[in-house]
Amino acid sequence: MKAWHFDGSAILGQLQCAGMASVLRLMQEGFPSRTSFADLYAMYEKNLPPSLARLDPRLFSKCLFHALGLDQNDFQFGNTKVFFTAGKFAEFDQMMKQDPETVMELISKVTDWLVKARWRKVQYGAWSVIKLKNKILYRAEKIKKIQAWIRGYLVRKRFHKRLAIFRKACALLENSREMTDILARMNESSQDKWREAADSTTGELDELVKTIKNDDLNTEIDRAVKCYEDCVKRVDSIIADLKLQLENDELAEVERARKEAEDKERREAEEKAAAEQEKILRRKMEEEREKAQKEYELQLEMQKQKLAAEAEEEVKRRNKEERDRLDAAVSSRLASSDGVALVAQEASAAPPKQQSKYDLGNWKYADLRDAINTSNDMELLVACKEEFHRRLRIYNEWKSKNSANRDVPPTRAPLTVYNQQKPSSSSMMVSRVQAAPHLNPALTQQRYFKVSFATDNKKKNGGSQSGMWYAHFNGQYIRRQLTIRPSQKPQLLVAGKDDLQMCELPLEQTGLLRKKGAEISSNDFETMWYHYGGKPIQEWTP
Repeated sequence: MKAWHFDGSAILGQLQCAGMASVLRLMQEGFPSRTSFADLYAMYEKNLPPSLARLDPRLFSKCLFHALGLDQNDFQFGNTKVFFTAGKFAEFDQMMKQDPETVMELISKVTDWLVKARWRKVQYGAWSVIKLKNKILYRAEKIKKIQAWIRGYLVRKRFHKRLAIFRKACALLENSREMTDILARMNESSQDKWREAADSTTGELDELVKTIKNDDLNTEIDRAVKCYEDCVKRVDSIIADLKLQLENDELAEVERARKEAEDKERREAEEKAAAEQEKILRRKMEEEREKAQKEYELQLEMQKQKLAAEAEEEVKRRNKEERDRLDAAVSSRLASSDGVALVAQEASAAPPKQQSKYDLGNWKYADLRDAINTSNDMELLVACKEEFHRRLRIYNEWKSKNSANRDVPPTRAPLTVYNQQKPSSSSMMVSRVQAAPHLNPALTQQRYFKVSFATDNKKKNGGSQSGMWYAHFNGQYIRRQLTIRPSQKPQLLVAGKDDLQMCELPLEQTGLLRKKGAEISSNDFETMWYHYGGKPIQEWTP
């Protein structure tokens, strides 16, 4: 060694051997104070109770530090010593005091803290056991899940192709439901055309799904894939065809609706035109009828005047002839001078009775019927009709006189029609027929009447029920008749078929022309006639 000469390595080795390096590190870390476990335990050992005397010095030191209120960060344990942080010298001095009161107080605190620490340790042990149990169960569950994943992975790896084709087949089967939706929007004819193909394709898909699900297809997976591809092509083709058919059906429906609308408009236009034409025709017919009526009345008046003039001329001629005859007779008497008085013979110059042109009294019913149905002679037709209805009236009168129920009113027409009967003027009818019968509206005019009548049926309250009688007259004679009685089927009669059950009186003898409110329009009669099932009649024009 030399003075004022330092050997750095030697000095550093000496300091390390003395433990100075460790002390410096401890001080640098903030633990300047330290003491030994054994010394601290030996200081308190003589005053410790048996329960604390059995403690390890390290454990006793730890209990003592916590009893003094030191935190875990305020000290650190070494192998044989304990180190304190800076600023804990007061607690360190308190531990190192040998005052008996202080020692006993510290021992009491150590005992309390040890009991509490052991209780907390027991609690922590129980909590740790519960936590460990839950952790074991959690790990067991996770292990099961991992095993399930592994098993699923192995199964999927084994059945990968089968599962893939099964998913695709199920998706294709679900997509095939679109065919049913498209079919539901088609018309019936298209549905019948395509339903069989759609049902067969859906059935094949169902069978394919069942086969893949239930059978072992590991050896035949290629066949299933090929079948699936065929089904895909078929489904796509059918859906495309169905969509095209649906478009065609919609276009056809639109075209049909358009045609129906056009037909409806055309029919409405035709009906409107026909109604307008009918209105014009009716107006023209009414004008012609009025004109013909006026002409007929004018001709009738002229004929009456002509007949009156001829009758007057005939009377004058006969009077003149009678006077000439009487004058000649007087002259001859005077010439003979026999003195015989002339006897004047009064002679009434009454006009001869007009007789009909046709004598139909000896004709048979078949002859009258054939003449009515085949003859074009208007005068003959009118005469045949008059003769037919005359015989029909005689028959009905004879039938009513010889019937057992004489008091029962006739069923051919209401009783008011027969009560108002008046004898017709045959001379007037003959004159009308002889005076241009084809121009006489009274013989061809269509007229309609309605008469209510009381029936024999009685109600519960004792009152009588009323019926209704409708008649259609063609000129002077009835053509159609409708009788409505309560609780009975309506009676529809047509001339030429049901003459024995119809009214046989001419229109002028029925009194309907004088009955107020009896005549109705043709529309009212036709409405009731068609309402109760009557059929239209064929119009006859001479």
